[in-house]
Amino acid sequence: MTVWIVDSDENPSNDTLSTSFTFQKGISFVSNIKTDMYPEQTSWILKDTEGNIIAQNPIGLMPQTVYNDTFCLDTGCYDFVIYDSNGLHGNNGSGAGYYYLYLNREHILSGVRFEGKDSIRFCIDKTSSIRENELQHTDFKAIIYPNPAHTIATISINEYPFNEKIYANIYSLDGRKIHSTHLKNKHQQIDISNFQSGIYIVEIKGESHFSVQKLIIQK
Repeated sequence: MTVWIVDSDENPSNDTLSTSFTFQKGISFVSNIKTDMYPEQTSWILKDTEGNIIAQNPIGLMPQTVYNDTFCLDTGCYDFVIYDSNGLHGNNGSGAGYYYLYLNREHILSGVRFEGKDSIRFCIDKTSSIRENELQHTDFKAIIYPNPAHTIATISINEYPFNEKIYANIYSLDGRKIHSTHLKNKHQQIDISNFQSGIYIVEIKGESHFSVQKLIIQK
């Protein structure tokens, strides 16, 4: 679209100013990724299901640096994969990185610790909604509520695997493990009254089950 601005004065040569705008339809995809102390081990890529690369990490990543990117995606299915041989958790938790992904302002994936790579496939339909959300790093559903939380947070697991022990590990964004508890049932409360306000990563893990969630604490 072109916008014209017309203003008549004594000099007719500068009476008209025009500028063009390009409108792009689609859904916003936002990636927020912080490297750890070893950025040479980290890479990520966003591509469609036909293998066309939409975006990937820049060359020469810097340590302890945040990379924010926003893309406008059309209807279709996409794969995001992040690789790191040590899972962004640095050296024994020191200098850890993290990653957050948002689709149309909705959080779809985040984490600190993972084995080699983490990935997600998501699809956008014609009504601009998420049609498919396949978290390849998890095989059971877990939610945390309320979120944001104040003094108590409840972890709820759908189809709790009673044949194995499930633990919840809470990490600060710098990779420090600040709490760990054994989840003995499908709905378990955690006392967070001594936690400071901020964003935390909750790793819910068993022998063969895994999930990563974000917890916001507001005092």
